[in-house]
Amino acid sequence: MLARGFGTAQHDARFHVNWSANFSRQLWEGEVYPRWLMDMNGGLGSPAFYFYPPAPYYATSFLRPVLGEEGASGRMLGAGAALALFLSGLTAWGWMQRWVKGWAALAGAGAYLFAPYHLAADLYARGAYAELWAFAWLPLVLSGVDGLAEERGPARGLLRLACGFGLLAATHLPATLLFSPVPLVYAWWLGGREARWRLAGWTVAGMAWGAGLAAVYVLPAMTLQELVSMSALTNAPNLQYDRNFLLTALHPQGEAFRAGLFWQIVGTFAVGAWGFMMAGPKEDAGLRRRVAWGVVVLYAMLFLMLPLGEPVWKHVPKLKLVQFPWRATAILTLTACWLLAVGLHSWQQGGGWWRRVMGGVLAALLAGWVWLDIQAIRHFAQHNQPPPADWLGRQEDAAEYLPAGVRVPLGLVLEELEVNRHPERVNHYTDGILPLLPRAAVVNDQARLAALFVEGRGSVTIKEWRPRRVQVVVEAPAPVKLQLSRFYFEGWRAWRGVSPVKLWPAPLSGLMQVELPAGRHTLRVELKWSPVEWAGWAVTMVSGLAVVVVGLHSRHARP
Repeated sequence: MLARGFGTAQHDARFHVNWSANFSRQLWEGEVYPRWLMDMNGGLGSPAFYFYPPAPYYATSFLRPVLGEEGASGRMLGAGAALALFLSGLTAWGWMQRWVKGWAALAGAGAYLFAPYHLAADLYARGAYAELWAFAWLPLVLSGVDGLAEERGPARGLLRLACGFGLLAATHLPATLLFSPVPLVYAWWLGGREARWRLAGWTVAGMAWGAGLAAVYVLPAMTLQELVSMSALTNAPNLQYDRNFLLTALHPQGEAFRAGLFWQIVGTFAVGAWGFMMAGPKEDAGLRRRVAWGVVVLYAMLFLMLPLGEPVWKHVPKLKLVQFPWRATAILTLTACWLLAVGLHSWQQGGGWWRRVMGGVLAALLAGWVWLDIQAIRHFAQHNQPPPADWLGRQEDAAEYLPAGVRVPLGLVLEELEVNRHPERVNHYTDGILPLLPRAAVVNDQARLAALFVEGRGSVTIKEWRPRRVQVVVEAPAPVKLQLSRFYFEGWRAWRGVSPVKLWPAPLSGLMQVELPAGRHTLRVELKWSPVEWAGWAVTMVSGLAVVVVGLHSRHARP
């Protein structure tokens, strides 16, 4: 992955390559939080990062100076994936070694790295970059809950919990939604009768704090969804939750990817169940409670992925947006590896033929994991190619992130703007000079118009073309209606000089249109921050300041 990067062999690589290239470029050009990606959709722009979590792309954007413009696509994601894998192993080991010492904790963390859903499905088959990063934060959240129960006081555990949950929320919302009950159950279980309410209360506080840290992303993402075509997430039959249950959609005779998912889920559950059997009874009350919690979560995640769990998916608000019940395999993987670590800890203390039988069965199960990983890596090695030119040309975004005003397929909108396919459009410009849409990517396809006179004639000169700001000079002998080659999105505002003018989306294409009187005008169009964006920044800044204050205080606090 480090050598070849994301490419054609992975399901979602196309979107992640384009998002990463655009996000990192705009970030290094000085935009602190690139929400509107200027060059997506053939240069018409995309509000993708109003809704898609930014944390993984901040992490990999720092690799851009090292890998360069070429590496800003597939190879940067490959390096980011390697970093995410390393961090997931580190956080898993950090959590497990608090209760399972020595090589058993290291083995559990290692299993977490090469668990088939983590490595084979998410990385090499799907290229699910954000969900891959979510694996790094799940153990950190549970480690924070553990810290709440320490005698030193809750401050340090609360910090870990808040930071871990905030990173998770800013990394992958479906995983956050599925995982949110798990730390609450963990706190309730490990608290026992004496402290369960106290630990549960502190856990709720830490998760709320973490949500505050991620508010700069979460608030706009959850409140502005009506501005885009979010229904596309569940429109297609294969994207609906009831078409993705274990045993009905995922079964051994299904198509290759779904059959692979079936064996990954079954193999992961089997390792977790066998680890519990190896663990046996525990004298340590804290470890015993954590083992019981692991078994409950293991079966709960399996239940969610079976048709028996359909009422939960049907009646829990927003759960349908998770799309795939099998996403719960990420949590199944964490609990299975935890039970495996506990089982290995007990296994090394046993003896006789039973110890050899248990170890042999476990070795066979883990060999199945390795086989599933090898199959995915082999397919990747045989079929993966670098991002092709058409990915970086039109840069078509996922359908759910098209602005709601786009009523026709994106391909038709782009075809309408291609000069070479519609030479009659040249007549709308003076002197035969076409103002072309500025592009950061170097492509060989037809240039696209930056502006078009829908009514009337005149000339246009581009003065500024930036992600959230466009400025053009328009000269027209009579009143005109001008169309800019940028999608309309709530928040775009227009001024003629210092006077505001009305801006609206074209009826079908969703492109921005404006009417201007005769004369020479400087037209300025800006994407302003919405009140929700301001609120998100305010909450995140206050929450971040609280992290600094509590962190400094906890360094000097007495037990």
